Amino acid sequence: MTTSMTAAADTRRGTTAGARPSGLRHAVASELTKLRTLRSLPLTLLAMVVCVVGIGVLVAVLQPANVSVVKRYELVKTALLGMMLGKTAIGLLAVLAVTSEYATGAIRTTLAAVPSRGRLLAAKAVVVSGVSLLAGTVTSAASFLIVSLIVGTRSRIVPTAGATVVRALLGGGLYLAVLSLFALAIGVIVRHTAGAITAVFALTLILPTPLWLMFGPSAWIAKWWPNLAGENIMEVSVFPGTLSPWTGFAYFGACTAALLLLGYLRFSRTDA
Repeated sequence: MTTSMTAAADTRRGTTAGARPSGLRHAVASELTKLRTLRSLPLTLLAMVVCVVGIGVLVAVLQPANVSVVKRYELVKTALLGMMLGKTAIGLLAVLAVTSEYATGAIRTTLAAVPSRGRLLAAKAVVVSGVSLLAGTVTSAASFLIVSLIVGTRSRIVPTAGATVVRALLGGGLYLAVLSLFALAIGVIVRHTAGAITAVFALTLILPTPLWLMFGPSAWIAKWWPNLAGENIMEVSVFPGTLSPWTGFAYFGACTAALLLLGYLRFSRTDA
């Protein structure tokens, strides 16, 4: 009886008899392996790069040739214009990191290996946000460099607002990292791929875009819409009446944290 009680306690802690305890590091390594083997990973990352860089290059090429002077902050706006569509690829990736396991039933095996649901959710969050941060930062910088080269062949670039330019470019990665956590939380709550993707697209693209266009960025509903507020981190100069870059990003992060908490509560209290 003592042996069985010990085995049960080991299972609750995420260990088996005679095995070393598994911690967050092991769970992160496992989730990273699963994400790397996800067949949609290369396609979604490629879609994000094509959207961001492609739209930036297209706008730069179509820019009137008679523009003699271009300020550097204008290049940032052009380079990151494609984030509006590129973020959908990251949202899709984050959703699939959760719902694909429910679709195949692999979530039961995962929970057998990592019984602590808080640890498992934390591992998924670390992996998904880390990949999004890296991909978003590299893509933002690459888009900016390519756009600068295209525009620089026809216009003189004025190096203004250096620190804010760097913040806006780094903001591309930071924004996608938080957005991935936002989508991950929705995936945990909904659990079904189609429903979760629909919810993510509706909340981050379909609903906020017309709100921004119809009422303006300073209207309260657009100003306080979570992902619209978070997008200010990618702006060199924000619209009057809107949240400052870091304030808007912090607000988006707080909303995402609340959504992750709801996801954890559902994840921990329902069966796989």
